[in-house]
Amino acid sequence: MLNSHIMHMVFNVTGTADTSREHAPTISNPSAFEDLLCDLKVWKEAPSELHKMLLEHFYELITDHQLNNLQVVRRSSLLSRLLLIIHDEPSMIQNTDEIVFNLISAIIQPQCDSRSILKVGQCIAATLPTSEAECYEDSHLPFHIAEIQKMYLELTEDPSEALHNVYIRNRLLNIIANFLSNSNAQVQQQMCEHIVRTLGFDWLFALMSPGVHSGTIYLALRILLLILNQPSLLARFKEGSANGGWLSEADSVVRNRAAVVLGFSVSAHGGAVGSKIDINPELSNCGGFAALEHLMGAHADKPYPYYAMLSILVGQPIPALRFCDQFNMELVWTHVFGLSSTSSVFEAINSANFCFDALIPLFAMIRTSIYHQSTIHQQWTITNPSTVIQMITFMYQNSPAFFNIAHSDEFVLALFSTLIEDTNAMGVKSEIANRRSQDGSPDSEYFQTFLTQPNVKIVMDLLKKIFSDNLQLNSSKNDTIIDVILDNISESGITRKAQVACLTSLLHSVLEHAVSTDLLASSALPPNTQPQNLVQIVSNISVLSSRAVDAFWNGLVFGSESMRMLSTLYHLQVIASKKVNKAVNAEPITGCIMRMTLFILSRPIDSVPVQLSVLDALSSLVSKRYLFLASNEAWFFASLTHLIFMLSVTPDVLFQDNSSDLDRTSAQVAMCACRVWSDVICAKQGLIEETFKKQSVTDINAARALLSHSAGVYWQQFVDSQLRTIQTGGSAAQSGSYTAKDIIQQQISSKFNRVASGITRFAAKRSMSTTTALPSTGPGSVAAWKNTSADKQVIFMWLRVHVSLIKELVRAQSTRYTEWHAHVRKWCLHDWHQWEAELTRERGIWGPERASKLEKFKLDLTEGPTTRMRRKLIPNRNFYHVYPFRPHLEAPTAKAQRAKVAISLDSKLYYEACLIHRRRTLDTRIIDSSSVSILSPDDGSGSSSNLLGYSFTDLSQINSSLIRRLSTTAPTTSSQNTTGTSIELNEEECETLERKDDDDSTSSISEKLPSEANGVSPQQSNQSSASASNNSGTAHKKEERKEEKKAGPDNQTLLRLLEQGEQLHSMFRCARIQGLETAEGLLLFGRDHFYVVDGFTLLKTKEIRDLDFLSQEMHDPIVPYPATGATQPPKSSRLCSKFSYNMIREVHKRRYLLQPIALEVFSSDGRNYLLAFPKKIRDRVFDKLTSMAINLSSGGSDSLGGQKSNVAIETTGRGASLLSSLIGQQSVTQRWLNGNISNFQYLMHLNTLAGRCYNDLSQYPIFPWVLADYTSPQLDFTNISTFRDFSKPMGAQSPDRLEQFLKRFREWDDPSGETPPYMYGTHYSSAMIVVSYLVRLEPFTQQFLSLQGGHFDLADRMFHSVGDAWTSASRNNMADVKELIPEFFTLPEMFTNSNRFDLGVKQNGIAVNDVLLPAWCHGDPREFVRLHRQALESDYVSSHLHEWIDLIFGFKQNGEESVKNNNLFHHLFYEGSVDFERIDDPLTRNATIGFVNNFGQIPTQLFKKPHPQKKVNILEGFSNTPGVTTSRLFYHAIHNMTPPQSPFKELRSAVGSIHQNDKIGVVALEQNKVFIGTNRYITWGLPDRSVRMGQIDTDKSVCVHEMCEVDEMTCAAAGDETTLFCGNTSGCITVWKVNSKPLSMKKLSVLNGHSDAITCLVSSQSHAVLISASRDLTVLVWHLSEMFLIRQLPKHSHAVLAVAINDATGDIATACSTLLRVWTLNGELLAVLNTCDVAPAIDPQQMIISLAFSTMNEWDNDNVIMCGTSDGIVKIYSCVVFENDGSVSENPVLESTNMIMNMEDRSSGSAIIAARLEKQRKRLKNSSTTATSSSISGSGSVSVTSSGPASPSSGNKATKSEDGGSQFVRVLVQRTALTMHTAFNRPDNVHPAPITAIAPSRDHRSLYVGDGIGRVWCWQGGEGGGRADHWVQDVMRQRCDDCEHKFTLADRKHHCRNCGQIFCSTCSRFESHITRMNISRPVRVCRKCFLRLQQSS
Repeated sequence: MLNSHIMHMVFNVTGTADTSREHAPTISNPSAFEDLLCDLKVWKEAPSELHKMLLEHFYELITDHQLNNLQVVRRSSLLSRLLLIIHDEPSMIQNTDEIVFNLISAIIQPQCDSRSILKVGQCIAATLPTSEAECYEDSHLPFHIAEIQKMYLELTEDPSEALHNVYIRNRLLNIIANFLSNSNAQVQQQMCEHIVRTLGFDWLFALMSPGVHSGTIYLALRILLLILNQPSLLARFKEGSANGGWLSEADSVVRNRAAVVLGFSVSAHGGAVGSKIDINPELSNCGGFAALEHLMGAHADKPYPYYAMLSILVGQPIPALRFCDQFNMELVWTHVFGLSSTSSVFEAINSANFCFDALIPLFAMIRTSIYHQSTIHQQWTITNPSTVIQMITFMYQNSPAFFNIAHSDEFVLALFSTLIEDTNAMGVKSEIANRRSQDGSPDSEYFQTFLTQPNVKIVMDLLKKIFSDNLQLNSSKNDTIIDVILDNISESGITRKAQVACLTSLLHSVLEHAVSTDLLASSALPPNTQPQNLVQIVSNISVLSSRAVDAFWNGLVFGSESMRMLSTLYHLQVIASKKVNKAVNAEPITGCIMRMTLFILSRPIDSVPVQLSVLDALSSLVSKRYLFLASNEAWFFASLTHLIFMLSVTPDVLFQDNSSDLDRTSAQVAMCACRVWSDVICAKQGLIEETFKKQSVTDINAARALLSHSAGVYWQQFVDSQLRTIQTGGSAAQSGSYTAKDIIQQQISSKFNRVASGITRFAAKRSMSTTTALPSTGPGSVAAWKNTSADKQVIFMWLRVHVSLIKELVRAQSTRYTEWHAHVRKWCLHDWHQWEAELTRERGIWGPERASKLEKFKLDLTEGPTTRMRRKLIPNRNFYHVYPFRPHLEAPTAKAQRAKVAISLDSKLYYEACLIHRRRTLDTRIIDSSSVSILSPDDGSGSSSNLLGYSFTDLSQINSSLIRRLSTTAPTTSSQNTTGTSIELNEEECETLERKDDDDSTSSISEKLPSEANGVSPQQSNQSSASASNNSGTAHKKEERKEEKKAGPDNQTLLRLLEQGEQLHSMFRCARIQGLETAEGLLLFGRDHFYVVDGFTLLKTKEIRDLDFLSQEMHDPIVPYPATGATQPPKSSRLCSKFSYNMIREVHKRRYLLQPIALEVFSSDGRNYLLAFPKKIRDRVFDKLTSMAINLSSGGSDSLGGQKSNVAIETTGRGASLLSSLIGQQSVTQRWLNGNISNFQYLMHLNTLAGRCYNDLSQYPIFPWVLADYTSPQLDFTNISTFRDFSKPMGAQSPDRLEQFLKRFREWDDPSGETPPYMYGTHYSSAMIVVSYLVRLEPFTQQFLSLQGGHFDLADRMFHSVGDAWTSASRNNMADVKELIPEFFTLPEMFTNSNRFDLGVKQNGIAVNDVLLPAWCHGDPREFVRLHRQALESDYVSSHLHEWIDLIFGFKQNGEESVKNNNLFHHLFYEGSVDFERIDDPLTRNATIGFVNNFGQIPTQLFKKPHPQKKVNILEGFSNTPGVTTSRLFYHAIHNMTPPQSPFKELRSAVGSIHQNDKIGVVALEQNKVFIGTNRYITWGLPDRSVRMGQIDTDKSVCVHEMCEVDEMTCAAAGDETTLFCGNTSGCITVWKVNSKPLSMKKLSVLNGHSDAITCLVSSQSHAVLISASRDLTVLVWHLSEMFLIRQLPKHSHAVLAVAINDATGDIATACSTLLRVWTLNGELLAVLNTCDVAPAIDPQQMIISLAFSTMNEWDNDNVIMCGTSDGIVKIYSCVVFENDGSVSENPVLESTNMIMNMEDRSSGSAIIAARLEKQRKRLKNSSTTATSSSISGSGSVSVTSSGPASPSSGNKATKSEDGGSQFVRVLVQRTALTMHTAFNRPDNVHPAPITAIAPSRDHRSLYVGDGIGRVWCWQGGEGGGRADHWVQDVMRQRCDDCEHKFTLADRKHHCRNCGQIFCSTCSRFESHITRMNISRPVRVCRKCFLRLQQSS
């Protein structure tokens, strides 16, 4: 259809066909030009003539009006689309060959824009081969472009892919090279800089990759030389600071693909869209010559790389690279220097401006030539390296600069490394060398043949020449250039053998050359070089000789060459001694001879050659005895004596096959040894006797008997002195430094000799220097190259990865799916940021060891399984995005503006820290310089990505080994990535991670993408890049964003979020309620899971649409926007949550906005969702959920409501109650009345039954004000005035204020009649009340700001004091009748301003910060929460709580009773008071909804009759605090615990854990077993490394899982019945899913954070945490269900051996060695204690190996921490608060060394501390409101920590009372120690054993103790009688616990029969009756117990 006429019409439309003009017109309509002409797909089916006409038209427009049209063309997408067309369609080139390339040439002509260069560069890179097959095809194509063009155009069919790619690539490269070479100097410089800035040097590296076409390599080298001709670019090339530009758009591939290319993970970059990918720091920051080293080595068979590198080396006299087929010296002078036949080569060399870095790739090509393997001999392997060495030798001889650099460490090491395969210029071996070493190593014959190769010999000759010259020039006394080679000898493998072989040959050749040249007298030096004097030369030879001997001793040379070295040393000594110069000192050479002789004699005689060398050495001792006997070196003769003794006896311990040959020669060895002895004893008998301090005899046998032991000891000391010399780098008689990696040679007799092994390398390595003792001034002074090292495989791998990325990018740009791109990009971007967060988090693979002190946390919204407590804080990654630093508000004049925004004082500190560490990649979201505006809750969190606090520059710390380690595991990691990631787009990451339940979590989007969905619109990609260089690109991007708003394929997008293979059968619209936010989405029912997906809706047409792409007119929201205070659709976080049906625990119908439209779904992992539905849908969804749920609970004692669903909460009559009890269906009220649940639990159950939930702030759980006393220094629970009046609501607590309320009620008059009279216009619970209480804690801060308009309230109206809040709510404020929330009894963090918000200054000048707490808690939030909870559980509250329940949930809630009891509120607060359906006016309706949502709702009425009163039985209970009665537990009468007579259970091996179950009772498991589910266990540690599952009641395994892990399991913990966590020796925690049908295990993910073996794992379902400890001294806290790291506890001083977590409070106990630490769940250190009996020392025999908490009545101060020790003792401690009078240090001692030092300093005062603690029992009771029955142990039993609200990383401080006087500290007090049956230090224990497991019974009336031999002991907590086992063992006690008298051997130690402590006879002289022990007569007690017992009696 298209023809030339139509084309001309199109030209007219676009305004480019004005025929009236002589030249082509300007492009007057760029938009039409872009849409009609530049869209080449429109002309795809047109005839070829039209293609030519179109391209020619473009060419004319550009060439005739360059200034105007060229700019328009470059701004358009023409170039990018043209490149895509020629890349994808070969027919386009065949039809328009020259035209298309001429057009491209015209577009990118200088000066070219960055965008065009980038597109051309990426198109070129996309044609590179990435597979071996592609490289093979490339290599067989002709070199010249003309030949390829002819082959290409002559084809009648489509060419091969390789031919097509090579032709495009070389044509485009040729265009760039011609532009560079043919431009003038200025244009050339600008274009070079442009290319480097836009593409980077690594783009050229990719063009020179192995296997690339030879023509491409030539063109790339040609471009590289032209670029490096610019000095500034050469410097950047050396530094590696200009790489990665060509990857600037490849991030779209990473986002839209599965993040794996060529098997390696590449999804690790952290830039914004369009930024360069810096996914590999080794390549992006790699120096240019370090990369060329490996790249040029891959092309050593081609001549032009040599010319290019030599040209760079000599300063590029001719910058243009000429093509040549050969490489020889004549062509070097012509092609490199541009010399004619008559030119002077010496002048050319001396005038060269050397760039010595170019030697690195030259040496690499020599190395490749040496190790080239081919069946056919190839001449280039000889001629090419020979020519290079000739050139280097010529420059060495004739250039002073080159001569100096040749003597540098870098040059010598690089030249030596050319002889070693798979190393680089720094001598570092690659990973290939390690793999080759595993395949076997060659023998000595191989190395002998290797050293005879011609190209090896020329290198060795050059090295010999350099070393010989250095001996003549070196002026240093101890340094020699051989050291750099010795330093870099590999540790093992074939690389080491090759280095040893070359080093051996080199040392022999250099020293023998010194001998042959009369100590280098006849060795010629280059011209104008003066040697040192003879004395210095001999000194240098001596140092080199010493190094050679060192090398023999340390296995760095072949020992078989030892006699050759000894002979050379003899010759050197002879020549040196003949010198007439008396200053010449030959003694060092003599010392080398002595040490060499000792080395030879000490070699193990395991072969005839070794035996002959020993015989020759002995003979030389005889023949050269004048040399040795002239010396008086005692070390030599003592060592020689030992060796003679060994050699003079025929060895009888050799078992070689040729032992007969050895035996024949052994007699000669013995005879020679005797001869040497006779010479030595005759000449040196006195010296020997003086050395050994013994008399000696001439007879060798007698001498051996007398001196053998002393000689052996001296020989060992001699070897040790040698080693000490090596390690200290010094030099004694055995001068020089040593390198020792292998074991020092085995001695002849192991009976007398043992030699240290594994000696380390040089202790103090010499740093690389430019020259070694050579002059550094003058014209020859030059600098060596920068030391850079890069692994070859890393470079090649990442080049292939990057090329593959570019290929994917170009392939994606060739598609036309713009909408697909928009969807895929937004989903994958979030996926990437999650992995970035995982990689760069604290303890992540690339993250810091410790998190920043400025890291912020927020409350985790998951709940406990029964109590619904929320205690855990999780990282808040977006904190500084929400609260950025605002510098314009720092000025004093900005006070008014500062009050309009929420500010954190830490934001400035965080910003300043980021400026220091991440200035170049600063996240702009952490600073806000804009004018102040009123923030909405979405302003800070509605960003398009969720970056962590760690920028991508942190990844620059990664090394190559880490990359390789990641690369080898990338497929596994990727699979976990793509199957374990949630889908949230904008906001809080940790809140919305997909929970990993019984199956793999929601799959990654990229995994579900169809192949055609990966495309990106070329227009979009091009325009996003164009905006960087052209301002007009902004318009295109705006148009593009408009285009993205079109309707997209939302159905397919939604399907990508679901489980793989999921089949949906039901779908409902819903709105997820979270606080003040509502996120509308869909509820989807699948086969095994149901999903809650935010951000989508279902239209009436049954079409699924993305809300981001849906106009408001088409959408009717479920929850009106005004209901949440918004005026537009909420921009909440996007969450895709998946729930398995068997995870549904409970489903409750709820009301929302007083309407029955909501459901609350509770899952077993603590998540609960409040979902609102459209009208009449709620009940259908409820039926659907209950029918699909597998394990839906029908209620009961463990349910959230506390009772079965079919049981009425309100019983009628006693008979019904009795019947319900008999059939086990008690209501929650009956359970409370019977004392089965606490007051807190009962109130929480009532709130749940009444529809109160955490998700809806307007229906938040309600708790009462309990106390009225907030001023007393201590609480008195027996005083009625301490408590509030529970019979009255808060508005009636004060009679005066009540009267005002009643007056308003009586006088109320509403003319409209719509509002009936009421007493209180405000509610006791509303959203504002809740968030005002929790304003200091995120995420409630954001919700408070949402209600407040983006800023905090006035300081005087903020919640700042608990006492003032009570006064306001009970007496002073007419608008305040608020009650409390559950967090007042559970969450101390709510009272601390840990986020350092600027909350303002009150009118009295006091700044609002932390909440002011009552005096009775001493300013400690934790103590306040405990005492407040204790008050809630007190007797008075229990007796009167029913009155408050009647007001809130009961019959006094409404009606006449509410009026009688002054409890009447506004009618809109009551359920059913308003029918929203009947309100027609939308304004009135929205206003009513808003009122209800903001001002609160009355709970659902639960009781119609008066609530029964709870009777507190004080006589049957126990009270350690007056006014608080509880049941008697074992820790209340801990001294009366009855020891068992026999084990409760006995196992086959050590007890590992003790569990209690309602079905099967007490279960004890051996170590290496873990309890999972209700009746199963999993065991590991078996010989076959399998994991087996079995039933508790049988030993038969029901499931065997073969582990394929390399590392061994060390520990395990069960998260729930379907999740298993396994720690292993590598430090990883593997997460397994346990399937029940069929019974199997499936790997879910791996948690990385530790660097050493995991020592213990503990999980807590109550708080959804997993605690892991490792040998690396770290303890990490993980989220149990979402499996991310929450925090790291500060490092311990030793490996942590035991960890426990309190299921009631969340407290964590860790034990390392004998140190016990107690932490809060949120990482605050509470107490630290050394439990050792000899504290402050640490006794390894008393290590803590098991821990346990008591968990009942968490408010009870007598709760204990139980420690099981390795010496068989159960030590029991309590953590209490007491007033510190200065006797206890305030700061905890965290490190063991500091602890020991500090505690030693305080050891003298330990008894004083114990005495003071005993004297202050009343003060302890007052401060903690508990009269503990603790007995204080002696030294080391008390440890102090902070109770202040500080993070672990910040300083802990003791809390002060409000009057600023005394301080209160939290201490660990030892209560008792249980020793019977198990303690090792009790003689009456027949079978002592370590304590391996401890567990209190479920009712806490007994204690189970498991030991190391399989016994389980049950200690009973008795109320009296029985003998207590709490004696303190006297094995280690050295002082009296009272008077500090030190016991002597004669003193007797006495135990007090009451407290068990140790006293002297004076302090224990008292006697008294102890009735509780049932002892009829008085027994011996201490003074304190005597007085206490007298008082009690």
